[in-house]
Amino acid sequence: MATLAGAMAETLAKANPHTKSVFTMRPMTPRQVYALVRQCSTVVLATVKPSGGAHVSLTGMVTVKGRLYLGQSRAYAAFRNLSANPSVGVVVVRGGWGAHVQIEGEARVLTARDPRVKAIEAEERARHGWAYPVHVELVPAKVFTWAGQG
Repeated sequence: MATLAGAMAETLAKANPHTKSVFTMRPMTPRQVYALVRQCSTVVLATVKPSGGAHVSLTGMVTVKGRLYLGQSRAYAAFRNLSANPSVGVVVVRGGWGAHVQIEGEARVLTARDPRVKAIEAEERARHGWAYPVHVELVPAKVFTWAGQG
C-alpha cells in the first residue's frame, strides 16, 4: 500500500481488539503525521541484519508531496541492511508520551537520477542545512498513530 492514509485505515481495520481500542482513542490524520515528521529532526529506524537480528539507528526523515523519505549513506549499516532486506520500521516521537507514529513498511532506494531527489534534498537542506547522499522512500504497510495527551 503506497499511501499513508490507506495504510492507516487498513492497519486499524486488521488490528486485534486490544490494539484497535488503544490506537483509536486519539488517532492522528495523515496531515498530522506529516506535520509531526516536519517537527522532528530525527527518527528511529529499524532494519533487519543479515543474521536476522534487529538493527536500530537514528536518521532523518522528510515528507515531500505526501510521501515519506529517509536519509541514508551507503556507508551506514542500516543502508546495507535495507538494501538486502527492504523491510523497515520507523518511530517518530514528540516528547515522551506525546504524539507518536509507528510505521512498518518497505524501503525503496531512489537512484540519483530520480526526479524526486532534488525536492527531497531541498527539504533536507531547509531542515538540516545539508542533504543526505542517498534517499529512500518509505512505503507504509502498517501505521499506528497517537495524537498525544490532551
